[in-house]
Amino acid sequence: MTFVFLTAGMGGRSVGDAGDKLRNKPSSADLDEASVLGYLLENPDFLMDHPEVLMVATPPARFEEAGDDKVVDIQHVMLKRLQTEMADLQDCAEQLIITTRSNMATQKGTLEAAAAVMDCEGLSSLAQVIAEDLPMLLDVDHCSLRLERHVEPPADMEGDMDGIGIDTDFDVATLPAGFVEALFGAEAHAVLRPSVDAEEVLYGQAARVIRSDALVRIDAGSDLPPGIFALGTRVEGTFEPEMALDLLLFLARVVEHAVRRWAPESL
Repeated sequence: MTFVFLTAGMGGRSVGDAGDKLRNKPSSADLDEASVLGYLLENPDFLMDHPEVLMVATPPARFEEAGDDKVVDIQHVMLKRLQTEMADLQDCAEQLIITTRSNMATQKGTLEAAAAVMDCEGLSSLAQVIAEDLPMLLDVDHCSLRLERHVEPPADMEGDMDGIGIDTDFDVATLPAGFVEALFGAEAHAVLRPSVDAEEVLYGQAARVIRSDALVRIDAGSDLPPGIFALGTRVEGTFEPEMALDLLLFLARVVEHAVRRWAPESL
């Protein structure tokens, strides 16, 4: 990848081009100092045609040290500093591009996850999509939706299901009453935990491998119990308190609307 930085007299030539050429240069077995010198003498306009080489070459000092009376070559010092600054700028540009691409991938995954949530046709379908599809889209190990259990399952519900109105293995209402407020407090909407011993009521059996998670409060309405939208990973430190929450809160609001839409049929 080539990054272009313009300096006076360079005619818009790329520092990255010079680096690419140097990385692709023949080995020392093919070139020696005499060959390089001979080529430059035969092509005196080489540095005029390729000024970017000067940005990576070691500049010569115009003065030699003579005993204790040292003469400081300011031009030499300034050129070395300029080379260092240009290298730092190129590193910053590379990091910016990497970060931008990562952010774009995160945004794309979040929008695809939101679309998958909106396509659900019931609370059971919602729980299944969150558990099976969202981890891949969001690049995490586990996602779950959990609501507090304010009512007991109907007596005629088949199997030993722990969920409310769920006809699959994806339980939703597993949290004891008061769990959400105890975890978030009265005001917080999200909690990012860089290191955690995950709760089984949030992740089920997957709690054994979760080492960092992001939790968002789900408030689907006054007639529905509160809940939590959880993202967990195996890597400790994945989620840090200072991380931006915009995309996570957006996705949680989409999940919240889906719960509000379907939960009345089940709770």
